[in-house]
Amino acid sequence: MPREHHTPSATCQEPGVAFVQGVSELIDDKKSSTEFGEFYKYCEVDKYPHDAVRKVIENNMLCVLMCCCNSFPGTGSSNRVFQGCVKDILDEVNEVRKRRRKLPTSRFLAEHSINIQLNEVGRGQMNPGGPPKRPGQTLKRPDVGILKQTPVAPSSGPGTIVMDDFERFVEMKFPTESQDPKTHQEQLDAYLSWKKEVTFMATEHHPSEMTHELFSYWVCDCNTIQEQNLLKLEKQPSIEEELERRRANAQRALENFFMFFPMGRAFRILKGIGTLARQFFA
Repeated sequence: MPREHHTPSATCQEPGVAFVQGVSELIDDKKSSTEFGEFYKYCEVDKYPHDAVRKVIENNMLCVLMCCCNSFPGTGSSNRVFQGCVKDILDEVNEVRKRRRKLPTSRFLAEHSINIQLNEVGRGQMNPGGPPKRPGQTLKRPDVGILKQTPVAPSSGPGTIVMDDFERFVEMKFPTESQDPKTHQEQLDAYLSWKKEVTFMATEHHPSEMTHELFSYWVCDCNTIQEQNLLKLEKQPSIEEELERRRANAQRALENFFMFFPMGRAFRILKGIGTLARQFFA
């Protein structure tokens, strides 16, 4: 069934793309946590085991997108587009630095087709070598697939990405859908049959009877996320930028110092300061 064309969310799209890129770098330890201080504090990662921190940050990042799209969805000709709003953001993140080989440029892929009968990633825009759908075969599309790492080369399988490249899948349920995992049992069982972790993400808590070692339930606190305005991040300087700022300030201070003192006297003063500093820190 062809999907209806829609317009991305005017409120969530641009800041959402920047947010995902920035948090992705935070997850990969390329940025200091202070750059996303409010978001990082909200994640409360100190409450979780070290090996779970990355998933906690990923889940909260997706919650921020989900909550924004819940309030400001994309617009179609006949309805509001919630999940498509999240997909628009993640698709654009992968378009920002798209390579000629059409490899994904982030670990977050939206609504990739999975061929149930083949247990493999189907053919799509970023998986041109994937298997096409044959008569009698069924496709499932998890809302978000999270790769183990950003691909640097096509997989050894028939497509650019294969099932083994995925770490887990996330299924998002907006308030327009049932928040009870049990009502989505068939869909979730299909995902769990792929032997991948599955996270069920909702905006309201609903007691879940589902138990599976690979299944987890995550509730997004949209009220708090919106109150703290976590999508609008004030950029803090990185460690390198802060060091450069300090070097520039020191250079300007030194230039001003030499403007006020003759060269010989300036050197005697600096030498005296250095002697005192050595004695002080000895």
